[in-house]
Amino acid sequence: MQAPVLNITMPVFNRFELTQRSLLSLRKCSQTVPFSIPVVDNGSDRELAERLLEFKQSGIIDKLFLLEKNVGIAAAANIGWEMTDAPFYLKIDNDVIVTDKDFFTKIFKLWAHGEAMSTLGGTTGKILEQNPGAVHTKD
Repeated sequence: MQAPVLNITMPVFNRFELTQRSLLSLRKCSQTVPFSIPVVDNGSDRELAERLLEFKQSGIIDKLFLLEKNVGIAAAANIGWEMTDAPFYLKIDNDVIVTDKDFFTKIFKLWAHGEAMSTLGGTTGKILEQNPGAVHTKD
């Protein structure tokens, strides 16, 4: 297995069904851009914590950190980013269902238009036009 190029950290707090669907959708993505999925659970209900342990054992997620209480999304993301070293880091919420298996390849294509240190996010309309640092691409 190649070293991960992308650390896709998912902070989790409850949302049993959505969390499962989100993780399964990530695992179906192409590994053209090799990635690792660390999950940081923010003290979810026991049922979800047990399911996350099963997902770890079966290889759906790569690393798992179970917190006893909710420390917030930012702190959980920071823990996840420390769990797997990679050149690129992404935080994805546990209610995001990726439907395009080439999603990460497309993200990197879009990111290639920006600066080496940059943040990528989607927006539309006037907000995008008002940002003087925005890069407009067909991607």
